[in-house]
Amino acid sequence: MPDGQTIRQTQPFHVCGKGGTVTSQYRFPDENIGIGAGIAGAHGASGMSSLGGTVRVGELVPGGVIRHALKVNLFGRLNYCFDGREATPGYRWPAKSADGYAGDSKSACADGGRECQWAKDMAEVFTALHVVDDNAPGRVGGGGIGRQAPAPPVGN
Repeated sequence: MPDGQTIRQTQPFHVCGKGGTVTSQYRFPDENIGIGAGIAGAHGASGMSSLGGTVRVGELVPGGVIRHALKVNLFGRLNYCFDGREATPGYRWPAKSADGYAGDSKSACADGGRECQWAKDMAEVFTALHVVDDNAPGRVGGGGIGRQAPAPPVGN
């Protein structure tokens, strides 16, 4: 927004061609990232920010550095731990919940497109990911010493 602090989150967000009309189906409450936590937002059942985890200009380039968590779109039935024995099946803080289909045994996983190089690369990346179980408001990213300095504030 014009104040440089307030973000308006919507989904799904679409621009109809260069300079075209901007459309979205849902609008979520505005968030002041200067004074708020910047966590709440428009990302489905998780209720998390649309901005969190976004790759910024200058990060995904030769010599660029990404010093923050990345957001990824996962297929809940295949990629979430949703066994019913956990207090928070399928999600961890700061997410509020998991998509309902994540625990649905009838939810099929589409096999299309798994032979392209990108899908193979992502499958390899996913094998290296781990669930952070001790993430909390006082321990963002879990306990211990961070491996990287924090990213600068949004807008800097």
